[in-house]
Amino acid sequence: MRSRPPWLNRLFSPHPQWVYKTGVMLLALLFSLLASLATSLYQVHNEIKHDVDYLDQIVSVAIKYGLEKPTLSEASVASGECSTDTIEQLEKLYVSHLLMSIPIVNLDKQKPYTYCSPFGVEQFEQRNFKNLLNTKLKGEMWRLAIYSLSTTPKHPPYLYGSNGQYGFLFPLRTEYLFLENDLDHQRSIRLSLPKENYTILEIGSLPNADRLYSNSVASNYLPLTFESSVSTSRVLSKFKQNLWPVTTLLFMISLTILWLCVSYWHAKKEIALQKAVRDAQFFPYYQPIVDAQT
Repeated sequence: MRSRPPWLNRLFSPHPQWVYKTGVMLLALLFSLLASLATSLYQVHNEIKHDVDYLDQIVSVAIKYGLEKPTLSEASVASGECSTDTIEQLEKLYVSHLLMSIPIVNLDKQKPYTYCSPFGVEQFEQRNFKNLLNTKLKGEMWRLAIYSLSTTPKHPPYLYGSNGQYGFLFPLRTEYLFLENDLDHQRSIRLSLPKENYTILEIGSLPNADRLYSNSVASNYLPLTFESSVSTSRVLSKFKQNLWPVTTLLFMISLTILWLCVSYWHAKKEIALQKAVRDAQFFPYYQPIVDAQT
């Protein structure tokens, strides 16, 4: 019969109680730390998922509103001017869009960069357009671009969309309530058109070298893609937050379970003997007394 290795014999040989107690505590600590790390990863994943869903609802609904063509009177269209009646109709449409997407309309084809908006006449400058793209949205060709109305940092850039006559402007803010200021270097979200790899919005400044993992999610409303990334420091900071409530609780639970398992392993022979006695499977043997004089 093949003998067991020496280290295995030493492992299963009897040891002092403090050895078993120390081993149980170390195993419980290891299990609790691993479980706490898995909990932190799960929490960060849900955190990003919630952010993406919220941003998807804001941006996609705003763009969806912008693709709706305003209903203008024939007189307004024929005049070719931004009349008071046209401004009022655009104001009503802007309010019905929950002030998310600004409707604009071009009434003079000879002036392709002059639009009528709820705030009056908007004269766009061609040099302020960036990342121009012609793409199909809802079965119609639209021109998308990033447009800066002002060079001051207080005013965000706008996503500009136009089909030649009707269009919209949507402010691209890079700070949202769900993304804390101290997390802009730990998480990032990129919104793009998947086919053209066209970036519409990017929140956060997370370098590629610091990214722990990335996840790509399709929009629920429009052909858009959200690519979310998280850094190692975000998971570690979440892990530190879980040290007291989560890790301590998991350590106590793991310690209790392992202690019961080790106690059962030490007492299993005694338990088997007691079970055999109860089942009448153990018959005591008595040595007969022999008189040495006979």
